[in-house]
Amino acid sequence: MKFSIGFLAVLMLSFGSCKRSDDPVGGNGEAKLNVQIDGISFEEDNIDFEKKSSSNGSIASGLVKDTSLVYDDFVVDVKMSQDNDRSNRTVSNQTTYRGSDANMAAAVTKTTELTKGTKYRLVAFNADGTFNQAKDYTYGSEASAGAMSLDAGKKYTFVAYSINSANDPLPTLIYTNGVTTFANAKLVDVSKDLMVFIVKDKQLTYGDNKLGVILKHRFSMITTRLTMDSKMTGSIKTLTNTTIGKVDASATFNFNGETIAYKNDQNTFAAINFPVLGTGLRDVTSFPTLIINPASTNKTLNFGIIKIDDETKTNFSIANIKVNPGCKYNLNLNFRTCTQEVKLANDALNWRFPETGDRKGCYDPNSNKVWKNGELLTREFTAPASNYGFTFDVTELDNAINMEVNGVQILTDPKEGQIQFQTYDNSANGEGIITRNIQFADGTEHGKGGIPDIWKLKGTDATPMIRIIISKTGEVTMLGSKTNNGPLVQMVLKGSLKFNNVPWKTSGTNSVKVTQKVSNTTFVVGRGYGQAKIACK
Repeated sequence: MKFSIGFLAVLMLSFGSCKRSDDPVGGNGEAKLNVQIDGISFEEDNIDFEKKSSSNGSIASGLVKDTSLVYDDFVVDVKMSQDNDRSNRTVSNQTTYRGSDANMAAAVTKTTELTKGTKYRLVAFNADGTFNQAKDYTYGSEASAGAMSLDAGKKYTFVAYSINSANDPLPTLIYTNGVTTFANAKLVDVSKDLMVFIVKDKQLTYGDNKLGVILKHRFSMITTRLTMDSKMTGSIKTLTNTTIGKVDASATFNFNGETIAYKNDQNTFAAINFPVLGTGLRDVTSFPTLIINPASTNKTLNFGIIKIDDETKTNFSIANIKVNPGCKYNLNLNFRTCTQEVKLANDALNWRFPETGDRKGCYDPNSNKVWKNGELLTREFTAPASNYGFTFDVTELDNAINMEVNGVQILTDPKEGQIQFQTYDNSANGEGIITRNIQFADGTEHGKGGIPDIWKLKGTDATPMIRIIISKTGEVTMLGSKTNNGPLVQMVLKGSLKFNNVPWKTSGTNSVKVTQKVSNTTFVVGRGYGQAKIACK
């Protein structure tokens, strides 16, 4: 078939007239920009965490100043750790405080996910810096807001910002002298957790474009954790007016140069808030505390009132805390007292009796004495007075125990009659269902979730698996381990059960009785000792 040149020209013109006006020509047309939040991040502080203490007692990077100051009669071990899953490196020191003298350093954190429902705003500026448009999003629901419509083939500057909240309104974009350009754009008097992402000269293509965003924290954050040494009695019962300061209440963020203009009025103490302490905790971590402040090394952590170990301290403080903008800090304070043991005349509190052949009790292989299931095994002794109470360390146990001090049991449980670490059916031996009445403070239990049953665990004198502590005021605290020779953590009674306060004598002698209800094989291995408080050095 032959076509004339004129026919071909008409045919080409016909095809050209059918082309849609929004089809790309030379990269032109509509560019749809979809935002994707890839995470949030903090800055890395410039501290070398590999540095070790030098001979003059300080770390070359200025991370920690090694002092030996006593605060009354307890010690605070200060430890700064990196919050970074790529490294387990830590720098720590053990510093004794009477005043306030400790240099802190920032931790390093990984990029983490933004919380679903968090609001953020994306602002687009043209290549000449003039404002183009802004669009608000909710993380996890971006599709409902739709894509941002822009021009293909052009370059833009994009700014995404958030205050890390699902409820608080986003800061309003303000322009210097009303000139709506990137160079004049700023967020004024921001008092929340500001996070910002900026990318310049991003060229868009026709069709769908994706903008990956990592929101970067622009202010500092500090998390404070308080722990008690396993030899310390009691718990943390009161934390009132805990603050860090002085800092600024707000600051202004300038898009151009990504600079922060602080008020520098230093009129604010940032409140450090802790979870509810209930009847007392031995390990408590604060909620993250926002710090709006330029780079500084002179911030002070202050406890208005802290009641720990049945003693109330006021205005206990730690000074010279380092703050760098955009960094996240972990400040760990471990409290301990200085004590020495008051030994018993006979501190061997041990028995180990196998079950009888009919599995209805246990017996002493040496004397052939038999105890039926449900009967009590008892060991009594006299403990000398001590000004810091009494401790009973258990290295082996099957599978329950109770103590009586000067006539008062540490636990009154009408059903079990003792501290029971195991749940099992012993109906065949006349005891019915035995029910565990104690658990770890985090809700985990022996014999569940990968934690061995109590009778399968073993400890040593240095690393007992159970520690029962009686304070000088008679408060009872129990710590336990989840593994052989593992760290001791707080244990709490289940339901409405509470430990009794017992009458401990700080002069004269104390009568102590250890009891154990027989349930087939029955054993307890441990030792008891008094504790006397001594001066810290």
